Amino acid sequence: MEGGDVLVIGNGAVLIGMSERTTPQAVEMLARGLFAAGSARTIVALDMPKRRALMHLDTVMTMVAPDTFTQYAGLGMLRSYTIEPGDAGQVLKVTDHPPEHMHRAIAAALDLSAIRVLTPVQDVHAAEREQWDDGCNVLAVEPGVVIAYERNVTTNTHLRREGIEVIEIRAANSAAAGAARAA
Repeated sequence: MEGGDVLVIGNGAVLIGMSERTTPQAVEMLARGLFAAGSARTIVALDMPKRRALMHLDTVMTMVAPDTFTQYAGLGMLRSYTIEPGDAGQVLKVTDHPPEHMHRAIAAALDLSAIRVLTPVQDVHAAEREQWDDGCNVLAVEPGVVIAYERNVTTNTHLRREGIEVIEIRAANSAAAGAARAA
């Protein structure tokens, strides 16, 4: 299980991406532990494409307010699973949702009728570039206020137009950071 695949979204709900690094078995183990400790009441697991570019949930979808998420356009809608404590101790209740119900499953976990999903309109190449630069990987410091990389101009502008306050920070790319450490 990778930390970037686990988003605590509130109201006793956890959103988990089953990616190339987070297996269904790890999700099941985490669910059992969270439910046993009383730390969660429901989990929504998303069956993510197993591709390096979509390695972690937080790089393609992040919560920015209690009812609002950013989402990378190339992610699309995914098969999802709602996991809840079962009736017999360690048994889990799993509900399978088709891809078109992904947002509905997340909303239900939050006890909302719907969630708002913010995806900037861009050509496919620009969207891929911003996703690679962590356009959706923002840190919510309070509802509606996020810290984001300044290099993701289109995503940050879109978030602002949708009422999200964006605090931009600079970030070095890994090659430049590695060269600086070596010097």
